Amino acid sequence: MRPLDNIITTTEQILGTKILEPVRCSSLLPAYITEIPDLTPPEDIAYLVRKGVFDIPDVALRNELLVTFVRNVHPYMPLLDISPFIDAIESNGRRGKVSLLLFHAVMFSSAAFIEPGNRNSDWLVSRKQHRQGFYEKAKILYNFDIETDRIVLIQVALLLTYWHEAPDDPKDARYWLEIGLSCAITIGLNCEPDPTLTPAMQRLRRRLWWCLYTRDQLVAFTLRQLPMIRGDVQNLSLLTLNDFEFLDPIRSGTDVTNHLGFKMARSTHYQKQWSQIFIEKTKFCTIISHVIAVDCSTMLADCDQLQACDMKLDSWNAALPIGVQYQPPTYLEISEAESSLLAYQAWLRILFLAAKCLLCRLQRPKRGEIISKRALLLDVADVQTQDTIQGITNITESLDSTDSIHYLPTTAVALLLPVVTIHVLNIRSGNTDLWTAGFRSFHCCLKALKRMGKIYMIAETVAHFLESAICGDSLGHKVIEIWPRAPWLFEKVLTNNELRCLRRTIGYE
Repeated sequence: MRPLDNIITTTEQILGTKILEPVRCSSLLPAYITEIPDLTPPEDIAYLVRKGVFDIPDVALRNELLVTFVRNVHPYMPLLDISPFIDAIESNGRRGKVSLLLFHAVMFSSAAFIEPGNRNSDWLVSRKQHRQGFYEKAKILYNFDIETDRIVLIQVALLLTYWHEAPDDPKDARYWLEIGLSCAITIGLNCEPDPTLTPAMQRLRRRLWWCLYTRDQLVAFTLRQLPMIRGDVQNLSLLTLNDFEFLDPIRSGTDVTNHLGFKMARSTHYQKQWSQIFIEKTKFCTIISHVIAVDCSTMLADCDQLQACDMKLDSWNAALPIGVQYQPPTYLEISEAESSLLAYQAWLRILFLAAKCLLCRLQRPKRGEIISKRALLLDVADVQTQDTIQGITNITESLDSTDSIHYLPTTAVALLLPVVTIHVLNIRSGNTDLWTAGFRSFHCCLKALKRMGKIYMIAETVAHFLESAICGDSLGHKVIEIWPRAPWLFEKVLTNNELRCLRRTIGYE
């Protein structure tokens, strides 16, 4: 009996009714999905059916999520060959098939970015629940080992790193990165591709490794932990534009590629800009890796090493091509493709400013030293630190005003936390100038976090805590009672000094 027949038989037993032929094709496995291997015992099939892993979104939602993936996810991590992936779905399997595991991972990664005007209000209200549902389906399928292609497993693992909403979930971003890295090393993805492979596969392997590398470095950077990929692990040259797939925007499709958003996103102009930004991001990550090593070291910071990193960052920033540099928009009404590109440019700029801020924090005070609230306030009043913090705040405000803030990845929440912390300290500093600027900037960042909270649960949690700490708890709790409910991200991201001073500032110590 074929695997699909097994599924049908088990489903009939669960539902207690006979499943008709049309239902078998449309609601279990569409023709464009690769058939899953024969799973035994039958109880496993029944479990998968109950968990809804064979449920595919309706065509309208599926197409919207595919377009959203091409426009908002793929530029940040170009880990797919988009053309064959879309062709398989558009042709309903006549021009290829896609993995069910990879399909759910793609749906999960793009569910966060569905535009408010594109879906009904009920779906938008439960957007986070839909996103979690796709994630759970992919996680279950991975646990059942239905996929053996390591390239697919790496692609899936990278996409699932964007789920780290629950602090007690052991399958966090680092868990999935470890899986992806293990598979990558096994197939030699960290070395130059075999020249006997097709040009498309060579390009894909190179992009896939650098997706792993940048994701690992940025997760380590935002969460203040050592990355898994060190300099001696890879033997691969930097990417060039020749490593990217550029689609012809004029294509004859049936539903997905005829979508206006797809055509705009895949225009040659946007494709090359997004690709160039990713190339510059890889260069940034090779520099920031040295800063991360110093940050996570138990030894005192080497000033010469930090200054060398600072100079490399400045040189990298000065050499950015025009299409990569962030420029605040001169008007508020911009297209979806322009919003996505603006957010990506802004994200690269935020990373640069956050790295500069981290270098300042590493150089003062000394790591093992616990300083007073007053000493830290004097320290954060440093012009360079304040300018950097305000620069990130201004970018956040600009993205919010153009309705582009939701295009930022979930790691942006972690990068905003030290910024908001400084604003809180400025508000409670007693310095009139710092108080005025700090309160306005705090309100701006809080508003951005609330907007991001419609997509990411951790952003919603952080925003609620910060609002309660400054404005008071709506339930009548005293400020001193708020800290025990502080999100886990505070302990993860802030330095010991910042954490101690923030506790004192809100009255917990």
